[in-house]
Amino acid sequence: MATALQQQLAQIAKKSTDQLDLKAQRAQHSKSLLFDPRVAANQTFETIYQICAEAFQELCLLDARFAPFAANLFSEQSKSEERINLTKKENEDLDQVIDSFLGLVSSRLLLRPGLKAVEWLVRRFRVHEYNTESLVLAFLPYHANPVFPTMLSILPKTLPPTLKFLQPYISSLSCPPSQALVYAAVNNPSFFTAFNTYVVRTANLGHHSVMVLQFWAGVMTPAINGMLDAAMSGRADVRSQRQEDLLLRVVPVLQQTLRIKNVPELFLGSCMIICVLVSKTQLDDKVLDSLMDAVSRGWASQTIDQGLSTVAIIAEERQSLKFTRPVTRALLKVPALEARILDLQTKQHTGRLLTGLAMTSLDEASGPEAFDLIENAVTSHIPTLPQKAAIIQLLLSAVSDLQTSSEAAASQERLGRIFSALCQSPSTLPLVQAEAARLHLSLESLEVQLQISLAPNEMLALPSVDADTEMIDGPATAQADQLDEAFSLLPQSLPKDYSFVANADVSPFDTFARVFLILLQQNKDLDQLLGKPVLHGADAVSSPTYLTFLARIWTSSYPIIARVSALRSATALLQAHSSAAIDMQALTPFVLVALADASEAVRKTAAALLIAITTLYHPDAAKGKVNDSIKSWAAQSIYATSSHKSSLTGPNAHKVLSDALVPSLEECVLDPSQIARVLASALNGPTQAQPGHPFAASVELKSTLRASFASWLCEHAAAVPLASVKLRLLSFLSPVGKAASTGRVQTLVPSLQSWIQSDLQVRSASCASAHVDVASVDKAYVDCLTSRTSEELTCLRTLANGELGQSASLSTLAIQRFRALWPTMKPIAQTSAAAFLLDLALADQSDDQSEARQSEATDLLRQVTMPTEVLSSLLESVPSIAQMEDKPPASKRRRTSRSELAKSQSINVADLHNVIRRLTLVLELIEGSHPERHPELLKSLFHVLSELQHYRTQLGSNLVYLQQLVIGCLFSIVDSLKQNPAIKVDRSVLRADLIVECVRTSTNAQIHNAALLLISSLASWAPDLVLHSVMPIFTFMSNTLLRQSDDYSAHVIDQTVSRVVPPLVASLRKKNQDLVTGAAELLLSFTAAFEHIPLHRRLRLFSHLVNALGPQDFLPAITAMLFDKYPTDKRVPTFSAELMGSFSPEVQLIAASQYIDLVTNALQPKSVVSEAIFGFSDKTPEQVEQSVAHLLRSLGLLLQQRSLHVQILKALDKDERAHGGLQSAAADILQKIMQFSSSKSIQDKPDLQSASNDVLTAALSLLPTPYFVRTADELLQRPEQDLRLMVLRSLEQRGREARLADAAAARAMLSVLPSVTGVIGQENSVELVHSAVTCIDVVSEKFGKKDIEKIMSAARVVASKHALGSQNNELRIISLLCLATMVEVLKDDLVDILPQILATSYAYFEDATKTESGNARLHNAVYSFLTNVIEYISWMFSADTLDKALLLTQQSACSEITDIRTSSSRPQFTSLLSQKLDARTILAALERTFDNAVNLGHLACQEALTTLHTVIKTHPKSALIKNASILFSILNKSFDLRRLLSQQPTSPDSQQLAAMEAQRDNLSLDAIMRLNDTTFRPFFTRLVSWAGEGLPKKEQAGRTLRLISVYGFLARFFETLKSIVTGYSAYILEQAASILQSVKPEGESEKLLVKALLQTLIASFNNDQDDFWQNPTHFGAIMQPLLDQVTFANEPETRELLDIVSAVTGLAGAAASPEHHKTLNSAILKLMRHDNELTRLAAVKCEQSLTEKLGEDWLALLPEMLPFISELQEDDDEDVERETTAWIRQMEGSLGESLEGMLQ
Repeated sequence: MATALQQQLAQIAKKSTDQLDLKAQRAQHSKSLLFDPRVAANQTFETIYQICAEAFQELCLLDARFAPFAANLFSEQSKSEERINLTKKENEDLDQVIDSFLGLVSSRLLLRPGLKAVEWLVRRFRVHEYNTESLVLAFLPYHANPVFPTMLSILPKTLPPTLKFLQPYISSLSCPPSQALVYAAVNNPSFFTAFNTYVVRTANLGHHSVMVLQFWAGVMTPAINGMLDAAMSGRADVRSQRQEDLLLRVVPVLQQTLRIKNVPELFLGSCMIICVLVSKTQLDDKVLDSLMDAVSRGWASQTIDQGLSTVAIIAEERQSLKFTRPVTRALLKVPALEARILDLQTKQHTGRLLTGLAMTSLDEASGPEAFDLIENAVTSHIPTLPQKAAIIQLLLSAVSDLQTSSEAAASQERLGRIFSALCQSPSTLPLVQAEAARLHLSLESLEVQLQISLAPNEMLALPSVDADTEMIDGPATAQADQLDEAFSLLPQSLPKDYSFVANADVSPFDTFARVFLILLQQNKDLDQLLGKPVLHGADAVSSPTYLTFLARIWTSSYPIIARVSALRSATALLQAHSSAAIDMQALTPFVLVALADASEAVRKTAAALLIAITTLYHPDAAKGKVNDSIKSWAAQSIYATSSHKSSLTGPNAHKVLSDALVPSLEECVLDPSQIARVLASALNGPTQAQPGHPFAASVELKSTLRASFASWLCEHAAAVPLASVKLRLLSFLSPVGKAASTGRVQTLVPSLQSWIQSDLQVRSASCASAHVDVASVDKAYVDCLTSRTSEELTCLRTLANGELGQSASLSTLAIQRFRALWPTMKPIAQTSAAAFLLDLALADQSDDQSEARQSEATDLLRQVTMPTEVLSSLLESVPSIAQMEDKPPASKRRRTSRSELAKSQSINVADLHNVIRRLTLVLELIEGSHPERHPELLKSLFHVLSELQHYRTQLGSNLVYLQQLVIGCLFSIVDSLKQNPAIKVDRSVLRADLIVECVRTSTNAQIHNAALLLISSLASWAPDLVLHSVMPIFTFMSNTLLRQSDDYSAHVIDQTVSRVVPPLVASLRKKNQDLVTGAAELLLSFTAAFEHIPLHRRLRLFSHLVNALGPQDFLPAITAMLFDKYPTDKRVPTFSAELMGSFSPEVQLIAASQYIDLVTNALQPKSVVSEAIFGFSDKTPEQVEQSVAHLLRSLGLLLQQRSLHVQILKALDKDERAHGGLQSAAADILQKIMQFSSSKSIQDKPDLQSASNDVLTAALSLLPTPYFVRTADELLQRPEQDLRLMVLRSLEQRGREARLADAAAARAMLSVLPSVTGVIGQENSVELVHSAVTCIDVVSEKFGKKDIEKIMSAARVVASKHALGSQNNELRIISLLCLATMVEVLKDDLVDILPQILATSYAYFEDATKTESGNARLHNAVYSFLTNVIEYISWMFSADTLDKALLLTQQSACSEITDIRTSSSRPQFTSLLSQKLDARTILAALERTFDNAVNLGHLACQEALTTLHTVIKTHPKSALIKNASILFSILNKSFDLRRLLSQQPTSPDSQQLAAMEAQRDNLSLDAIMRLNDTTFRPFFTRLVSWAGEGLPKKEQAGRTLRLISVYGFLARFFETLKSIVTGYSAYILEQAASILQSVKPEGESEKLLVKALLQTLIASFNNDQDDFWQNPTHFGAIMQPLLDQVTFANEPETRELLDIVSAVTGLAGAAASPEHHKTLNSAILKLMRHDNELTRLAAVKCEQSLTEKLGEDWLALLPEMLPFISELQEDDDEDVERETTAWIRQMEGSLGESLEGMLQ
């Protein structure tokens, strides 16, 4: 550990500036952007300053912003500035100036002046060390330019953390890609901050450039996108934290960049980043507002459009629609804002931008421009409907604030214009209505506040003859004309008792209403109309005309002002007659209707009118009572049909008005629905009033008064012909209860019937004039009916049945009214109504109206909640089969069966179908009513199930749906009873036989499933009542349900098995019956269905069944039954193994033991158990034996399953307590199967014996090896060969599977080895000995090294006559392989018996390679043994042994047996032989055996050459040089193979010779490459001499063949080694010249020899780099002999074959001297005058080749050639003449001039 002093010194050294280290200072000074370090190191600051100052002046000319830096960075004083001499403060100031300059020069760095200026900063101020970040950031935009690696090369070794990402690019001096910069910005926060700070600082100083800012945006945008992607991963809280951290880093930067003015590129880049940021994250509105504010503050005239686009994108992401005030002000200042937004809408969504601007502008600037913007927003297509709704909501709030506004009038006008436009548009009118309703406003109240009409145009039309005349303002004259025209149309007189509400006719009411509305429009006095005599205004308190006209006005859909004016006129009239005592109850219903008006102004005026009416009663001041004789107004004349006395007397009317209505008028004015609640409370009494209601604490009306008041309302509702008034009055009566019963029965029911039976056109016209729908009136009538009286219910039934001939919609209304009344009905009424609706739903009519009624009735029955009594009555309404039968005559009665009786009795099929329809609907209703809540239906449902069997018989149909319904309901009830045992039910009603009958007689899978679930549920609830009937269920399941593949069927089966089987087994145990025999039918059912059970359900189903039955008792039975049932099905063994594997190994072994008991029992006579589960009684004894044998073999397969063995092993390793149980179970299996095998009953039955042996073999492999070996010794001593064979095979298998690290297994296997070898030493069968040897082989290979002595003893036995010495080839093969394994184990310990084994092996090898007794496997086995001997004890190979091995190898190579000849074991052996033996030994053996190879033929020779080549490649150079003499001897012999093989009886063909010589040449060259010149040169000389003179002259053919081989090799030799061995040509020169002069290429051998020699010479010529052939002696020696061959081989074919021309040309190229060329040319020219034309032609060819190769060098001899050429031009031979002409043209092409003049 370093001391404190050492640490301090290290810190000092780290910060040292190397002032005293001259070498370090020189290295620092050599850092340059422009110059090589060696050049830069020698430059002075004066020189550098001169270069850089000039460049700085150029920069100042380019950009004046550089000028200030002339006074500091580039001043004369800067030349002597040393940063190490400056103070800290001075250095900080200098850093600021440098950073500023680098930011400015960044855009000029690709210019030479800019780079030179930075060079000064680097050399003088060492900015690469002190200002590293600023320098890198300035160069960063040019990261892909070669200047960037140059900058990287001068950076210090230790970079700040900000720039760590550049480290890999500094070491390689390469350009970082853009992706690396983006990655650094994402993952390096310090770089992200530094880069943004640099850009902001540069822009603030005004030193920015377009290129730098574009680069910044190009990096930051994908970087922020990547940061957002990274922040999206992880848990929600982690994501939230990451996003918050990201915003804290990014948003401040954006706010800074957007504050910088007049930098468009920076603004655009910031906007781009903001768009990415807001589109990929869910930001809070505060953050979005800050970004929006920053954008709106930062835009300039040239960036408004981009800024507006960004603001629109941000607005789309905000939750709130309203903008902040600063944003709104900035937006409103944008010129042509609306046009810009419209243009922007074509590119992106701007709806929220326009909406927010419109909503906020109303607060910010309420002037005309704000309202214009709002109006354009709500009328344009840009905002969506919800956005327009938000604007409308704001406008409605503005309307409410008009009273407090200082500019109310102007705002009212503008708001009126906007709302008028909104209400005229079909798309926005519903929005206005909806938003007004949400704020509890109405269009009428808006009309009043805005003083306009908001109704659509069609509602504003005045009722007149001319429908086109509208309420419009015009000139005074036009208005007067309009009024005069309207007055002229008025009738002159009307009867005094005329009532405008007596009928719904529009005439003459419309003419008076038109005048009334025109007067209102023109602000004229209404008395002009109301004072006319025709209306009887003077007699208004006695005549109905005046007041009914006004009443019709205020109850119609006229503008609010008209309705209010009518009410005021009526109030004024009554107030004028306030002194008179008048009962105005006839007018009161119309006032009540006005109190429910949507307009508050109308309701307020109506309240005043009602007070005025109340005042007219003038009650007695003392008693407070009204005179009974008070005069009633228009009691008999207000309605044309009103002739009866009113139900409400005058005093009672006053009582109702004063006590019930007047006190609640204030609430009624505020809420239009309040009047209905007040009336309902008054009529229903305080007991039915809602708690907290204002009327609940008021004066209680007496029941008689309430009844009278309700009857009075009913009378007016029935009598009034105006649809709007009738509708409103009926709505008042709808919530009224008992008080209105009399009125409903006496008045409304007849009125309803009359209304329905009246002409539809009349009703439609009346409703249309009142702008009311006929259906609304119909519904109001029906809604008034209740269930309190039979008359009302009868009326509802009549309507529902359509008996009055009404439309289908009215029937629907009546049925829907039943639904509304159902909860209030008493059970008796519900029963009656349900029966009626059931009949209605099942009515046998086919018209559209009937179908609609049936559908509604059915829906009603399905939707209402029915009590048990109703459901029971519906079930009882279904007639039974007995009630439908027609009894046969007594004379025809006779005894018949049940089925015959059913067929004989006659039942009307149509009636039966109706019953089925009725029953279906009733059962559906019960199913929908949660039958588990109605356990009382249990008995009835079982009865229905019984009846269904009769119905099935009669109809011949399964009635699947009905049975499923009944069973489903029963299942729900039983399941509920099972979970609630407290519920007491009579269990005697349960009929399990009926359920079983359903299962048996039906073919539908759904019924089967439902019935089985019901059975299973009953079995767990009441088992004693079910178990006696379940067996047929399982028989049925095997044929149907088990074959289904759906999940529901699987669920049904699971439920059935789990609930039915355990009680069944418990019952069998209770009765002390044999379980397997008692459940045999069940087992047979499941096993019979095995092949049909879907594969994916099969295992789970049987496992479930076995678990339910008990695995120890039933697992062996089911497994055996499956094997017996499906003996040929290959799926059964696999499935049985999987089934067994689902239980513990101990259970499996116990099951296997009991399985053997079942099989043993099956062979016994009269076996009850086997009869029950196998059914062997139907089979012959032979078939029984076959079945038993199959069962045993199948058990053997089960016991051999690896999964079982793994389970046993895990159990033994996991729990020692399991050892005893498993060993005991395994022992039981072995004992029972051995007893079975030795029993007398199977001694003469080989099939059974074989099968039992299979089981025994499998049983032997059950336990792990240590446990098994204990019994193996004993078993091997037994005399049964089959048993011993099985034990040996088991041992072999266990040995193969044993792990090397398993010490227990190793000890066990080695301990049994003596017993195994004992089997070999006895006289046993070949198969048994073979198994023993194989077992020894496996044990030796795996564990042999653990006990050498035992392996050696075994080796002696294997090498004895009983194994290796056997006459059986298979035994020989396995013995050899075993001994090969033992060689690896024993190695030197095998010495004493190895010679004997080798001798025997060689004998077997020789015998195996013979054609008549060839055996490739024995051949390969011998090689395996020999290979291992060479591998591990190679020193045992003596010379004789080795020679013998090589001879046998040669014999193998030329064997006529293909498998032996192509065996891969031979090259493996020879390769290993070459590697393991030393070079002398193997080479000497090869030399001794080479002659034998020649005798055997070319294949043996190739094998010898291959071995030799391997020796050459595998042994080092020193070994080859040391044994070169032996090697050369072998090579000499190889060069004589062509001659020697030609003397053999069967010599190889040319191709075989070529392949063999190519192999020889390759190995020879490899050998030469590993030898030195001293060693090889003598051999080379001897080889040449031996080839030419080694044979007597009389054996010329032999010499030729030798020379062919040698010169064929020499051609390869010179071509491969090239100029290195050109000097060796001297050794062949004399011999080559002799051959060329003496050998004429006439015979095949001679041609081959000359060709090989010429190729050798050509290779030597072409690779002569030492001027060997320029030597006159060498040249002279070879030239003439070579040209002699031109004479000898003058035939064109021979010349081309030998390639003589190339040889001549090669010599000329190698002897490149004018003298040699002249000599050669002269010799060739002589040949041109030869007598033989072929010789002359060959000479011309030579000249052509020489001219082509040597060109002008050869044409220097042209003067000598010209005479000869002239002669050749006139040669007698055409070929010579033609080739001469071609030669002339060739020379002319080379010379570039014609030879014609020279040749003349």
